[in-house]
Amino acid sequence: MRLEQITQAEPAERAAQGQGQGRAAVLVLGMHRSGTSALTRVFSILGCDLPSSTVPGPSRSNPHGYADSRAAESRAVMKLNDAILASAGTSWDDWQRLGDGWRASPKANEFREKAQRVLADDFGDSYFFTLKDPRICRLPGFWIEALEAYGVRPVAVLPVRNPLDVAASLRARDGFEPRLGQLLWLRHVLDAEAGTRGVPRSFTSYESLLDGWSTVTRKAESDLGIVWPRMSDLAAAEIEAFVTDEHRHHAAGEARVARDLTLPDWLRTAYEIFSRWARSGEDEVDRDTLDTIRAELDASAPAFARLVRAGRDAAGEARALRQSLERTQARLEDAAAEAAEAKRLRDETARLEGEVAETRARLETAETERAAETRLAEDAQAALAALRAEAAERREELRALKEELSARVRTLSEARETLGALRAERQARAEELAAGTAAREQAAARLARAERELVEAVAARAEAEKTSAGYREHVALLLEDGRRHARELTELRWQSAAAAQLVRSACVALAFGRRLPGLGRFQARLAARRLRRAGLVDPDWYVAQNDDVLEAKIDPVLHFVVHGAAEGRAPHPLLGQDPRTNGSGRTA
Repeated sequence: MRLEQITQAEPAERAAQGQGQGRAAVLVLGMHRSGTSALTRVFSILGCDLPSSTVPGPSRSNPHGYADSRAAESRAVMKLNDAILASAGTSWDDWQRLGDGWRASPKANEFREKAQRVLADDFGDSYFFTLKDPRICRLPGFWIEALEAYGVRPVAVLPVRNPLDVAASLRARDGFEPRLGQLLWLRHVLDAEAGTRGVPRSFTSYESLLDGWSTVTRKAESDLGIVWPRMSDLAAAEIEAFVTDEHRHHAAGEARVARDLTLPDWLRTAYEIFSRWARSGEDEVDRDTLDTIRAELDASAPAFARLVRAGRDAAGEARALRQSLERTQARLEDAAAEAAEAKRLRDETARLEGEVAETRARLETAETERAAETRLAEDAQAALAALRAEAAERREELRALKEELSARVRTLSEARETLGALRAERQARAEELAAGTAAREQAAARLARAERELVEAVAARAEAEKTSAGYREHVALLLEDGRRHARELTELRWQSAAAAQLVRSACVALAFGRRLPGLGRFQARLAARRLRRAGLVDPDWYVAQNDDVLEAKIDPVLHFVVHGAAEGRAPHPLLGQDPRTNGSGRTA
């Protein structure tokens, strides 16, 4: 509900309403179970201070009658009211009138002084607070005088609830008979109404509070001449969250009281007047009727007060018997529960005994297993000794392997020496190849000369037939000489290829010590590093001679180790080419 829906009065009118106001106290005077706690909480949310000494904690019968985890009722005021009623020979649940003689007694002065101390302790110098205790309905004049003496202007809000609902709630909470609850309701509302005449007051109903709390607060502002200081959207949201139908535990309805002819006329007439005042405002004409009802109630009370008291005592004894029966039933239930617990304990004991026997059997099994594990440990120790002996043998084998490695290192040194010799031999073969090339060129020159001579011989054939046979023989000799030089050249090339193959074998021997069927990645890189340091591979020349290496963009030395050596490719221009290749360094 928005603030503009709550405050219908004009701002200037509300401001004028609050001007000149001093300290004020809102008395909430309603019968027990009439929604006084809920109404007081609404007032506290709208800005009224609550007492500092409060009744602790909600009860099952009134779980929502508290504000900010504090009760709306003052503990000190409640105790003082009980003491006042006791000093007057009555109590809150007595439906008879309070005698006039008490207010004229010295005891009244004593309690007036105590009331001043209670107000000072509970409210201090507060300018706007609310005071709520249903017992004040029996003592309204006393508290109005006490507040005025304290320097506070008293105003009163009187919430009225259906007496049938109040009686039902009292029966649920206190076990009161419905008729007694109705009499108590009548006594409280009549005394509260009579005692507040002459002070600003506002009548409302519990149902009105639940159905529209904003209407109740606006009516109170108008009737009492006050302004709620905390009327805001935030306060409205707090009240909306609090005032719900969860408070409506009993709802007989106003019409039911009027239709129920078994109810006393006093009750029905009083409830009709107060309900009408809550809806439409107070009508002074009705006061005579209320005074008549109150006088008749006061006059008739002594006639059957003892009978009602006896009935209440009997009802109390019945309640005590019911409570005793409930306690006995509770004890019987406890005994049954104890018996069930004893049976459970016996069953649990039997189960535990079975578990103990099972545990013993497991222990025996564990002992057997431990003996077996001991034997296994002895066997393991023997196996460990055997493993240690085997480890000694392995160490001996490792020593032999180290010696073999040393021998291989020596073999590698010898291979390097052999490689040096092979290099020298390669140089010699290269020189021989150069010589063979020169001889081939000479043979070719001679063949050319022989061809020229043959042409000349053919030209001179006609002239020198006698010498033609000699010329043919000479030409045949020249041809034979050319073929011989060609065979020598081929033989030199094969010898050069064999030398190159020997050098490649030496490269492999230098890299690995011996020829392996396959190389790992690490071994191949190690061999390539060794060949590069030895200068046995010319990377640029190798790439130029092998287009596939250039296209693959890989390390030429590593390629030679992994592929080239096995494929018969030449690693260096001085090592020559295999005659079986096509001039590209690769075998055809």
